Amino acid sequence: MGHRIGLFALIRIVGLLTIFSFLSPIIHLGSFGLKPDLIFLFPLLILVLLFDDNYKKQLFFSKVFFITFLVFVSMLISGSLGNRYYMNLEGAYFPTEFISFVSKVCVLYIFYVIGKHNIISGNLFLNAVTCVFLVSLVFGLLQILEFSYAMALTDMYASTENQVYKISGGVSRVFSVTGNVLTWAGWSGFILIFSSFVYRNVTLKVTMIILAVANLIFTSSRGALIAVVAALLFYFFFVAYKTKKIRLFAKYILISVLSFFIIAWLSLYFFKDRVEFFLERFYFLGEAIFESGRGEQLENIKKLFDRDIWNYLFGLGKPVVDSIGLMEIEFVFILFAYGLVGLCLQYSFVYLVLKKSVRSTLDIYGSTIFVGIVFYLVFSSGYFFLREIYSGLLFWSIIGYFLSQIRYEK
Repeated sequence: MGHRIGLFALIRIVGLLTIFSFLSPIIHLGSFGLKPDLIFLFPLLILVLLFDDNYKKQLFFSKVFFITFLVFVSMLISGSLGNRYYMNLEGAYFPTEFISFVSKVCVLYIFYVIGKHNIISGNLFLNAVTCVFLVSLVFGLLQILEFSYAMALTDMYASTENQVYKISGGVSRVFSVTGNVLTWAGWSGFILIFSSFVYRNVTLKVTMIILAVANLIFTSSRGALIAVVAALLFYFFFVAYKTKKIRLFAKYILISVLSFFIIAWLSLYFFKDRVEFFLERFYFLGEAIFESGRGEQLENIKKLFDRDIWNYLFGLGKPVVDSIGLMEIEFVFILFAYGLVGLCLQYSFVYLVLKKSVRSTLDIYGSTIFVGIVFYLVFSSGYFFLREIYSGLLFWSIIGYFLSQIRYEK
């Protein structure tokens, strides 16, 4: 009994450290960059496995772990074949990128167990996440205002020199604690959704939403804004369908439209230059998609991909795709790197999580999971979701914990 109590306390401490690791700068170990949550993750996994005697009996996680194993095999085959036939490299390829995928699966399981057994209480978990979000948003706001101390920390948090330029080069595209503008755009959008559904205190809800919107505006991410709108509209349609209440859908739309105009007016009043810059980026959206940027990335890789019909099954392998150039359309990246086999396997994991949450999207936990994942799936058309390597573990920690709190409809 004492041994179990000790495990309980140790899991709580390391679990909280994992959550607060989001606020840490990226640590570079040689060419490998990570946040401390990845260091805490695997000791925490061992502790949770020692604590959880019934993990083998959980059908949901049995499916998830089996898919995870198949994803590893898929990455191994795709990388090895790609290296052999396109890069003339002999021997098997070990898919180091699998670490990013398996870490998200592990942290989902860990925080599901933590929530299910109340190792970290609901109030403590929410307070910890709120503290992390609030500090991140305020730090982003200080970057927006070019507060001297915040700017002094910019170099320490930036993942690349290009990110430093986005702060100091006159465009002021903030990245807060994540070190990357687009990563922070995704988080700003998710925090906006999270705050809208989770917080009951009106003052806290409004404060978090305003800070999230300000940070989102100053990332100037078209994809994040489009993803927020698309995810909320999808959710409104779903709730209206499920409840058979068209008036509820109309109510949500009316509130959303009014909120949009209020936020737009405030943004124009306080951040006129920023709004004009944001609108200018939307003006060039078509060119960015079809002619330059992601459109150009797509064209370069597709030329090689179309050489062999077997590429559609197993892909080119990540090393080959990386050697051609950056590919920021995640769905297409996974298709080109791992083929239809890898694509189906990796999104099967997302499907299982959505399926488990979708039966109870009318409570705050199911709603947050559902809308949060839909948001990131749309957002990943312009950046990364499953492949986010530095700041993605907190998202799956929240999803895992919220899955444990859902009360399914009978």
